[in-house]
Amino acid sequence: MIAHHDLAPWNLVIADDTQWAFIDWDCAGPGARLWDIAYAVHGFIPLSADTAWQRHDAADRLRVFVNAYGLDEGERRELIPLLGRRTRSMHDFLRAQALLAE
Repeated sequence: MIAHHDLAPWNLVIADDTQWAFIDWDCAGPGARLWDIAYAVHGFIPLSADTAWQRHDAADRLRVFVNAYGLDEGERRELIPLLGRRTRSMHDFLRAQALLAE
């Protein structure tokens, strides 16, 4: 099973820059490690082809992120093509949820 909701900035509450808590665990579930990391990268780096959303430090942020998770070279190579599929999956999930709500 692959979870649809993982860790992202919009689920992070910070108090006094010293206390952090993730919220909104209601749809959390087991998922593949790289699938979850791809979702977190989407939110925390972020990466975008749109120049309005691009960050000048995206490469550095991504390097720090994958280093912190201890990804080896093989996992890093797997992660790159997974990023687009993970983003599309979330888009499709949210679209389906919106249609159900109509």
